[in-house]
Amino acid sequence: MRTRLFPFALSLSKGKAALPLQSVKPRSALRIGIPKVLNLWSTHQFWIGFLVALGVAPHNIIFSSDTSEEQYREFGKGRGTVDCCYPVKCASGHYGELIFGQKKKIDILLSPMIYSLPSFLRGHVVDTLSCPRVMAAPENIKAGFVKERDVFAEHGINYVSPFISLGDSDAVARQLHESLAARLGLSRDETEMAVKAGYSALKSFNAEMRSRSRGILSQCAKAKRPCVFVLGRPYHMDSGIGHEIEAALQSRGYAILWAQYFPLDADLMEWLFGAEIRAGEIRSAFDIADVWPSSYSGNTNEILW
Repeated sequence: MRTRLFPFALSLSKGKAALPLQSVKPRSALRIGIPKVLNLWSTHQFWIGFLVALGVAPHNIIFSSDTSEEQYREFGKGRGTVDCCYPVKCASGHYGELIFGQKKKIDILLSPMIYSLPSFLRGHVVDTLSCPRVMAAPENIKAGFVKERDVFAEHGINYVSPFISLGDSDAVARQLHESLAARLGLSRDETEMAVKAGYSALKSFNAEMRSRSRGILSQCAKAKRPCVFVLGRPYHMDSGIGHEIEAALQSRGYAILWAQYFPLDADLMEWLFGAEIRAGEIRSAFDIADVWPSSYSGNTNEILW
């Protein structure tokens, strides 16, 4: 059975005056929509943990559905913006679905501009930055909904797209407090607490996924059966972006391992890289300088690793 790896949702932006949401609704009643696009596929659990810690009810965190032609035709057509990146182009359908496609409207559309990413390679590479187009996508896509008239304002939706360095945990509380304090009535201490909860949720989720991957790898090794290692960006898990190629292989009996959740246990790292480390070819199991010295891009680093 195919496992979906994506639970919750949210979206932010600096710009026009924000609605005083805290004075209108308690946080537990706020409905927060998050476009399920781009690097949300690898950071979603942070946003869930962060919002729930602030008192937002889990059932009020609404993610858009997977990318599809129907989604774009119904909700995003005519609001596209120029971009050569197909996954970025598709985001307008996700925005439209959250604005126009909900039986009960959302109060906030949270679409963070993620500058850098958490990564198991951090500290072993130059940096773990997002692609500039992907990072700036929230402001790009927003333009399609305000160029003729402000659709967010017409629907009473507060649009927020905070600039956030998730790869630098020391900066995140300050960045999110600056973006959300007025909208949610947050103190700095409260924001720091929620950020810690977000990172904890993300860490726990990733550990669980890596543990499950270890189990799959072990089963295949014992049964002497092959498994398919899917090498791609996190958002290729979106059926409308990755075209469910891995699901087609899985339906033919192949086990699937996603690169983002490959097990990192010490015995596996020794099996894979031990000889190269002892020969002095690499410094550690997470060193990619021998093939990619300009290792600043988070997702590209992990693919090359």
